[in-house]
Amino acid sequence: MLLAFAAKKRAEAAPGVGKNTDMVVIGPGLGTNLKVEDKHIKELERIYNRSRHSTEKAVKQAQKETKKFVEEVREEYRLRALKESTEKQSTPLEGEEPQEAIGAEESTKSQGSKSEEQT
Repeated sequence: MLLAFAAKKRAEAAPGVGKNTDMVVIGPGLGTNLKVEDKHIKELERIYNRSRHSTEKAVKQAQKETKKFVEEVREEYRLRALKESTEKQSTPLEGEEPQEAIGAEESTKSQGSKSEEQT
């Protein structure tokens, strides 16, 4: 019953669907039906509105959590890209010496030439 009522309430957004609701329950026996009274429709509407409010609250919470999750994932990817970029810059190409080794060689050469000058 609630699902049928909810579908009707959502359909009210469409042109030509009015605000008034008539409901008839058919069955369970063959040829039996029961018109739902206005007081029962009002109770269904109360239940529907409470349900809708709870759903909206849950959706807002889910959106908030999703936004935080997406920001965390973006930061993870940003840091990973930064790390990979840094590693590529410090990794020598095939046949080249690492920058640290070149720096150490130059330092040793300059220290050696200073030693030669002093002798």
